[in-house]
Amino acid sequence: MGSVLSVRSLHLFWLSMPTLINSMLNTHEKREKMSDVVQGEYERKVEKSSILRDFGCPFQLHGIGSLSLNCGIKCTDDGMHYDGAVYEAELHIDMMFSALLIESHQKL
Repeated sequence: MGSVLSVRSLHLFWLSMPTLINSMLNTHEKREKMSDVVQGEYERKVEKSSILRDFGCPFQLHGIGSLSLNCGIKCTDDGMHYDGAVYEAELHIDMMFSALLIESHQKL
């Protein structure tokens, strides 16, 4: 008797950078090195990079930036690290997305 091996597809998630609030960054060096221009360049390089596709799995980029932008200064003490609730919300979104992907693959 042969056995049936069930293999689920992997789904990778990459969180984009949170919205940086430059006026709250606590050093001149951080304000300089984490400018909107630098952040935009980083995001362009991530989008063009093939490293994340090299895993051979579906890859989804998730924008923590929009969640952190909507939460704003009330959710950060230093302009770059946000309260756990922001990241927890993204985790729940990822879990729902994963469940939908798994469900859609099971019906194929």
